[in-house]
Amino acid sequence: MSNREVSGAETARPRRSEAREGGSAGAISRPPQTDDEVLGKAYDQRLMRRLWVMVRPHRRLIYLSLFLFPSIAGLELLQPWLVKIAIDRHILAGDWPGLSRVAVAYLACLLGLYALRVAVSFLTQTLGQRVMYDLRIALFAHLQRQDAAFFDRSPVGRLMTRVLTDVEAINELFASGAMAVLSDVLTLGGIVVLMLFLNWELALVTFALVPVLGFGAAYFRVKARDSYRAVRTRLARLNAFLQESLQGMAVIQLFAREQREAELFGRLNADLRRAQFRSTTFDALLYAGVEAVGSMGVALLLWYGGGQVMQKALTFGGLVAFLEYTARFFLPIRDLGAKYTVMQAATVAAERIFGLLDTDPGVCAPAAGAHEAMPGAAAVEFRNVWFAYQGEEWVLRDCSFTVAPGERVALVGPTGEGKSTIVRLMIRGYDVSRGQVLVGGRDVREWDLHALRRHVGVIPQEVFLFTGTVAENLRVGAGEALWTALCARRAPIGWSPRSRAGSTRWSVSAGRTSRRDSVSCWPSPAPSFIIRPFSPSTRQRRAWIRNRKR
Repeated sequence: MSNREVSGAETARPRRSEAREGGSAGAISRPPQTDDEVLGKAYDQRLMRRLWVMVRPHRRLIYLSLFLFPSIAGLELLQPWLVKIAIDRHILAGDWPGLSRVAVAYLACLLGLYALRVAVSFLTQTLGQRVMYDLRIALFAHLQRQDAAFFDRSPVGRLMTRVLTDVEAINELFASGAMAVLSDVLTLGGIVVLMLFLNWELALVTFALVPVLGFGAAYFRVKARDSYRAVRTRLARLNAFLQESLQGMAVIQLFAREQREAELFGRLNADLRRAQFRSTTFDALLYAGVEAVGSMGVALLLWYGGGQVMQKALTFGGLVAFLEYTARFFLPIRDLGAKYTVMQAATVAAERIFGLLDTDPGVCAPAAGAHEAMPGAAAVEFRNVWFAYQGEEWVLRDCSFTVAPGERVALVGPTGEGKSTIVRLMIRGYDVSRGQVLVGGRDVREWDLHALRRHVGVIPQEVFLFTGTVAENLRVGAGEALWTALCARRAPIGWSPRSRAGSTRWSVSAGRTSRRDSVSCWPSPAPSFIIRPFSPSTRQRRAWIRNRKR
């Protein structure tokens, strides 16, 4: 088995520091921003149609809820009518037995209404939870298919906002948004019919205030849309900043940047607070405005309806029923602000979620990818490879070399020369800009991605451990069979199987973690070759920085 050493100058020319070659310093220069802060329309019928695709498997829950809505609206409308009957036929006539019967009927109406509301609440909450579950499964599976370049340009905090917060907004749409609006529409329609039936003149007095409510609601709808979008944008920006800062906290402390980071965090937090206050202000103004118009409506009813009662054109029970119907008429409009906020949040969230789902992976496996290397072919071959992370800032320029089976090769050079880039191209973490990368005699673009990455064993330069025990971390790369074999042979991996590995890179030594990665590279069947990127000057550079800090 031969050994040879390849200088970094043969593979790349030093143009800039290689992206992702070293550790991240967190967001120590400015808050992260991305293109998804640019938003489209508040309501998009196309988005609702796509959302219906996710809801369709659970449409039975929607049908059951729709079946119960008319009964709920009917019981809502029955209560004021029973009050009218009780006053006109029994209270004014002194009919106690008749009043008792009406009271029992009113109580039964209330119990039935509460039972139906509980059933609808259970159905809508179940629907929301199921849709939320399906969306999160779809988002996580989609993120797992993305290439490395996608995660280079997408802050993790922003992606977490999509999977957690935005999906929760979709859940609220079904739990307390769209379904409640449908029930309110049925109730409002029934109220309008009954008010016109009781006294059309008095009904027109009440409806005269509707244009005022319409103009006010339209104005606040636009303001609420813009303010809520600002809240979602600032929340995503804050989450992204927080994730990057916490991930790079060791570097922040190393350079004594705590005060600067606190200032940046405070600025982003203040932006979110101001956006929240602005959104709350519009919600409160809409609520208060509707309440004020409703009070004006009651005053007009008492003035005009009282005159009709004295003229015997309207019964006293009819006036009381009218007041009850008027209160129920303005109640859904008064709550429109809260419901519109929920629907606005869901629309914006759907816009972001489907925008993420529409992002196609930059690296896709072929439909019938290869699973094995060609017999007698070179282990690795680079043919005139050019690659750049951005534009034409080339990390590799016309790079060509061949590694024969059984040969040991060391790529030597300072940080930024492209050593780790070569590894990423071999496992197709990125696609080359020009040229070809062949593994086992096949172009990596012809390989099945899973088979290619099982064929090539990589010991990462960046240390990462999943939360759990050593055994659980080993099973990530090797599976249960390898761990059983290691325990049977009592292989000295340096940890107890039940040791807690932690979830951060600093919970154990890098050497022990590297030993974990080495063991995980030997699943059955074993990989054809193992690669371990390493920059010889890394430790010296860190020591030099610490000495400078002293």
